[in-house]
Amino acid sequence: MIFLAPLHRNRRLLLVCVLSLLLHALVIAWIDARLTQRPAVIGVPEFTVRLASAERGIVDARSRAVETPAAPAASAPPEPPAPAPPVAPAPIAMADSGPVAIPSAALPIDAGEAALPAASGGSAAPIQMPGTYRVKPPPSGRIDYTVVTRSSLDAPSQDGGSARMVWRSDGTRYAVELDGVLGTISSEGQVDDAGIAPQRALTGMGTGALTTVFDRGSGTIGAGPQGQPFPLVPGSQDTASVLLQLAGMGVSDAGQIKDVLEFWVSGAGGAGIERYQVMGPERIATAAGPLETVRLVRLGEPGAPVLELWLAPQHAWLPVQLRVTDALGASRTQTLASIAIDTSAAPKKSAQE
Repeated sequence: MIFLAPLHRNRRLLLVCVLSLLLHALVIAWIDARLTQRPAVIGVPEFTVRLASAERGIVDARSRAVETPAAPAASAPPEPPAPAPPVAPAPIAMADSGPVAIPSAALPIDAGEAALPAASGGSAAPIQMPGTYRVKPPPSGRIDYTVVTRSSLDAPSQDGGSARMVWRSDGTRYAVELDGVLGTISSEGQVDDAGIAPQRALTGMGTGALTTVFDRGSGTIGAGPQGQPFPLVPGSQDTASVLLQLAGMGVSDAGQIKDVLEFWVSGAGGAGIERYQVMGPERIATAAGPLETVRLVRLGEPGAPVLELWLAPQHAWLPVQLRVTDALGASRTQTLASIAIDTSAAPKKSAQE
């Protein structure tokens, strides 16, 4: 046979080709298996590793961009907060007779005893009291009072003796003495553009009395030889003269007796702001008959004694009743028994007129 001879001669070559193909297939299969087991570390081209790292960096950057809030623009300044609206003092309800616990407000001054704010270095007042109060000192006169005391809010009243207020004024100078629920106090001085202007005040009696001097030359208020000086500002008062200042304000212009009245007052403990809340009209019973009055409450810290005043417009706005109530409800009240005002000699006009 002619075709069998070449086939026989090439059988060995054919076998070699088949074996070569099988060997290549085995090598390819082995490489594929190795790539499948460790694709990210060994046998991976370098550009593939760099690409994976770059992708992770992009994802991390995007995550940080989402988590980190954007900084505010430097060119847009923050808007200032809106100021809080002023809060008016709450009205205080009180019965016609008997003491009642009264809520308090900031910056109190007890009658000669409360701790008072010191001025900076004694040279500048923390406030500038207005000289806008119109004041005409009331004519000279005298009020005698009866005093009743109570040991608590619901305790019965007891006889507490008597009290007295005497004042003199010619429209240029004044003097006032008061012995009652505020202790024994007196004041003397002149009348200026701000109204009653004390020059010397006393707290107590005899050798134990504390003297307060209003030195307008140096612009200071000093109490006693070792007393710390406080600033003297227009309208400064003491615990006695402030009663005449209130009366003179009512005599000059009753419309001023409203809202909250502020005074720079010196007492036995120093000087500071006294605030009086005008409560409104109130009818009270007195030994001289019923009187229409305007009631004021001096504002103070919790626990401080509360002072109430009842001013009588028909009697030159003078205090016809005063009451001091302590934190436990014990009170002392002095109420008009008789009044005498010298209306025959009308005082001169005030310096403001």
